[in-house]
Amino acid sequence: MNVLSGPFADELQGSFNGEVTAVPKKKDGTSKYTSKQERKADHIAEGYEKKGVSKKEAEARAWATVNKQDGGGKNPGGSGRNKS
Repeated sequence: MNVLSGPFADELQGSFNGEVTAVPKKKDGTSKYTSKQERKADHIAEGYEKKGVSKKEAEARAWATVNKQDGGGKNPGGSGRNKS
């Protein structure tokens, strides 16, 4: 079943295997998140798993919660960044 549609659907469909990685990584292999954010996501995921949510869904919800609470990964800093 092809879930994606559009001009690049065939290329994208083949590259997605449906797995959620534990911690998103940058090209250089370093984490996009601080160790505190990773611990927080692990703790949240464990809570969801205790409630009967699948591991894959629990990790997705945990990272969504961390992103919502902390505003995403590490703050890049520099000029022009809003502090609101």
